[in-house]
Amino acid sequence: MESTKRFLILLVDDSSENLDFLNGALHRDYDVIIARDGSQALKVVSRRKPDLILLDIVMPKMDGYEVCTELKNRSDTADIPIIFLTGLANQLDKSRGFNLGAVDYITKPFNIVEVKARVKNQLLINQARHLLELQNRQLESEVSERTKQLDKARENLEATEDKFRILFRRSVNAIAFCRPIFDNRNRLADFIYQDVNSTFEKMVGLSRDDLIGKRESELFQNIAPVWLETLRETVHEDEDTLFELYHQGMDKYILGSSFNISHDGNSFAIVLNDITERTLYQNQLIKAKEQAEESDRLKSAFLTNISHEIRTPLNGIIGFSQLMKQENITSSTKEHYIKIIEKCSRNLISVIDEIIEFSHIESSGLSPDYSTVNLNIFLENRLATIKEERDRVGKNEIDVLSQFTAADGEDLVITDRDRLKKVLDNLLSNALKFTEKGSIKAGYRINRRKKTLTLFVRDTGKGLSPQKTQIIFQSFRQVEEGYSREYGGIGLGLAISKKIVGQLGGDIEVYSRPGKGSTFTVVLPYRSDMEEEQKETAALIDSSGIFRGKWALILDRNKFSRETMVRLLKLKEINWLIAADLSEAQRVCRNYPEIDVVLINRESIEDDLSTVPDLIRSFHKDIACFLIGEPLLMSEKENLISWGYGEFIPRPIDPNHLYRTLADSFRK
Repeated sequence: MESTKRFLILLVDDSSENLDFLNGALHRDYDVIIARDGSQALKVVSRRKPDLILLDIVMPKMDGYEVCTELKNRSDTADIPIIFLTGLANQLDKSRGFNLGAVDYITKPFNIVEVKARVKNQLLINQARHLLELQNRQLESEVSERTKQLDKARENLEATEDKFRILFRRSVNAIAFCRPIFDNRNRLADFIYQDVNSTFEKMVGLSRDDLIGKRESELFQNIAPVWLETLRETVHEDEDTLFELYHQGMDKYILGSSFNISHDGNSFAIVLNDITERTLYQNQLIKAKEQAEESDRLKSAFLTNISHEIRTPLNGIIGFSQLMKQENITSSTKEHYIKIIEKCSRNLISVIDEIIEFSHIESSGLSPDYSTVNLNIFLENRLATIKEERDRVGKNEIDVLSQFTAADGEDLVITDRDRLKKVLDNLLSNALKFTEKGSIKAGYRINRRKKTLTLFVRDTGKGLSPQKTQIIFQSFRQVEEGYSREYGGIGLGLAISKKIVGQLGGDIEVYSRPGKGSTFTVVLPYRSDMEEEQKETAALIDSSGIFRGKWALILDRNKFSRETMVRLLKLKEINWLIAADLSEAQRVCRNYPEIDVVLINRESIEDDLSTVPDLIRSFHKDIACFLIGEPLLMSEKENLISWGYGEFIPRPIDPNHLYRTLADSFRK
């Protein structure tokens, strides 16, 4: 899928709406052609063969099953994978499609995530299949070619001894003549090398003098029984043998043949080819195919799971919203319905946030945002949050405990507060989910000698088997999978935590026993101060030359916050201008080319935030834009940077943070 070639997808549907939806979902990643009925689809395929067909079942004149049958009956189109598009739920209809040769179904109404995933998975599987077929053809061709060479060698050997010697010495195949050694039951037990060619010397890494007169068992201590058993067929049954096996002594995969060169069975030859590289490559292809199939299974399970996790709260929101329309409903009943709708909404937001968070972490290479964190206060806040969640879900009997090893003032660490919060919240939420009684304990240990910070979350829940501890940090994997799962969730929380901890330069591990609970441990690099960074910041802040004469535009319609910013700028002798909205800000930037930065109150922007930096820079491309507002999620900060904003400045404004941000901008 990483090839520069774009795959060609044929969409067949008599519905313009469906075609527009599918084309919009796929055209950025693939070349798309469209057919509006079965006949047109067959004509299109005759002119241009697609890599995948999305085929509607229910169409006038010629339905999808007839089109599929026609395509599978043609030799030039039989191998094109077909995904049926259907609104039908009958299992017999699906069985009919699979019997006709379809590879998958997509059920209407379409889900864009499902459509993209199923299309991508089928293209991956089809590509892997083509690669394996090509490899098999190459293998068959090579075996056939080698066999022809051996036949030719036999003819030359029979024709003349001189030609035989030339062929033997110069052959690209590794050839050895051997004398068998029999045991007391007259069965081949070993053999002695009588002669070898130069290719054989190179293959085994031994000279001719080292090989001649030596037993196989002397040269190679590890002899697999299958090796001698293969040669026995030649020696005892006087049959030419073609084989492919792993030779333990040589530590190579070999493709070869053996045959008698005397009628009494006292001499035989082996002709070998080193196929180690090819075999390893083939094994990698097979493994890749298995991984693709496993990925397909996991993502299918994920899509099923996410559909359930989204539909469940949606059903609650829609259902109880409709119930609230009833007449004569009491205030207490309405209040009860509102609480249910709020709960369902929170659950839905949680699912969507987790998906968005994972997507941003997967695609982003942004560096962590380090700051000083007071661990005691930080962990107390996280535990207070999980206590509220415990009481809300009715698990009041579970004790939430803490273990802090440093006194206040000695518990300062340098880390990314938001990312560490996400990790601990995931671990604590998981602990609460899988614990029915007992306790949940969280804490930390600081090893100043090794410069490590260890945080842990320990529970007395159901625990994990050793097999499950190997997969829980993988994307889309859960302790339980399928429709019978006891616990909800979409299987991304621990995968997100693993990636975040890795970005912070640490690692996360789990120790667990079934029925005894689990302990999740996060080990991070320990930094207790930012002395050098603080010195540099202090130097920047104290140096009035950096700020004097610079110009800042304050885009803020709130009079109070505007005045606060003006006072902060005046302290550093920064010139300032004011705009109440984006239109006025554009006019000011057009009239004052000396403006260096624009400080934007997020609440003052009614337009699309993603367009603001480009609009500001339409007059001066070097103007820096900084957004000010309430603290954001990590994923939201990454969005701002991709849109062209500089560092986000959270409210309430920390003057040192503001000055450091401006100083960095002015120095560029």
